[in-house]
Amino acid sequence: MTPRPIAALLLPGLAACVPLYVAPEDAGEPGMSSPYVQGMIGVSHVSRDPRAAVAGGGNGSATLPLLAAAVQIPMAGEHVQTGFEWGGTFAWDHDRTVVDDGTGVAAADDDLVLADLFAGLSLVTWFGETARLFAGAGPVLQFGWTELEYEDQGGETVWVQDSAAGGGIYARAGLELPFSSHTWVGLQVRWMDADLDFGGDAGSVDLETAQWVLSVTQGF
Repeated sequence: MTPRPIAALLLPGLAACVPLYVAPEDAGEPGMSSPYVQGMIGVSHVSRDPRAAVAGGGNGSATLPLLAAAVQIPMAGEHVQTGFEWGGTFAWDHDRTVVDDGTGVAAADDDLVLADLFAGLSLVTWFGETARLFAGAGPVLQFGWTELEYEDQGGETVWVQDSAAGGGIYARAGLELPFSSHTWVGLQVRWMDADLDFGGDAGSVDLETAQWVLSVTQGF
């Protein structure tokens, strides 16, 4: 099943559980005009692995561990709030691969780092003044870095590094249930599309990314 149908099934399913959820007694009233800080951990799946492009072509995908943080600032509304959000994500991967540089075939260590900074509009809807359903969308600045290290036939260690930056857009949606006073935990899905220009033979790499994230949100 592709990422978008999975996302379409997960969030409605969680929303259906909200009426059955009993909030902690100390959950308290949500701060309707207060900022919210989110910490997130999950996985990031990119449609095209930049390492394949830098190495000379290919469309192999990659799944990377992900850390992220965001801030949401409500500006108007009570049970339906509109406002702004910003934050960043960091994903990384280390793998072993085989390269042929023309002098022979060798095993190589390769690394990939993907990070982004984002800012956009946010929308939060409250269920029973405890559970929160949120969404956000806007522009994103994407960064990428790859490194390939191997030993050639002459015994020399070879490092190949490439980095890139580019712009794109993101959208995300999530559902969180109260855990304790002004603290919520939940699940979100984030989608992003950005172009990274590595230059040289690799050129521009179009990265369409789907991210599944567990989040903890603290209200102030």
